[in-house]
Amino acid sequence: MTDGGNAEESHSVHHAAAGASASLQKRIIGGQKCRDDERRYHVKIVGYNKAQDYICGGSLIADRWVLTAAHCWESDPGWVIKAQVGVHPPWRKPDEHIITKHEIYRDGNGRKHDIMLLKLPRKTTVQPIRLALCPDSLLLGTKVQIAGYGAAQVGPFNKRVHHRSVDLQCAEIKIDKHHKMELLMSKHEFFEYSFQKWYSASSSKKDIAEGDNGGGWVFQDRLYGVCAFSGHPEYALSAPSAFIDICGYKDWIDKILTEPQEIFV
Repeated sequence: MTDGGNAEESHSVHHAAAGASASLQKRIIGGQKCRDDERRYHVKIVGYNKAQDYICGGSLIADRWVLTAAHCWESDPGWVIKAQVGVHPPWRKPDEHIITKHEIYRDGNGRKHDIMLLKLPRKTTVQPIRLALCPDSLLLGTKVQIAGYGAAQVGPFNKRVHHRSVDLQCAEIKIDKHHKMELLMSKHEFFEYSFQKWYSASSSKKDIAEGDNGGGWVFQDRLYGVCAFSGHPEYALSAPSAFIDICGYKDWIDKILTEPQEIFV
């Protein structure tokens, strides 16, 4: 997650670019790190093979279930997916789970949506977050909290860089007009979210980054969304971000959590 900082910081970015400096410009993340007493349900998802790795976020919604983004799953041979539960606050030792069972939402046409449930191999005692009070909708301008271990730095002109935060970062971002993101994404021929249910949100000072995807978007201590994508992959703070609307998939979530599951993809 990236915060735009103040005007003085912005000036330093341009100055660094003019001087061909390669140094990174640090950003404040929502003013501070996540407090020790919040976001304890946040799950760090780590995928890796012999050559590379990636991270995503997730939210513990039951003692054996984590809700995250479907694109955080890697199914190619050789990949291992782990869920680190209880990763925050940082002084706690997380409970690590190797994930073998997952469920991705498919609509009536067989299309995958970017929302996924991971089943933990054993129960956890970490307190899960409650789901949204559906069919509640988030009104324009509503502030939602985002969190993640994604980049806390940007390069000159807010260019995105590969970076991971050591501590969980929290920030607030406002619900934006849906059509702004739709218009932006209409330029992409293969925009796969056109048939999915999602919200748009934006801030001139805060943004999501690589590594934040899959994390929870929270309002009044309830989970309303799953971090999905940013409107601009190369430059932070230049376009809205989007998250999958929990209420659009609540029946599917409830069904999986309450019925015995024998078949997983």
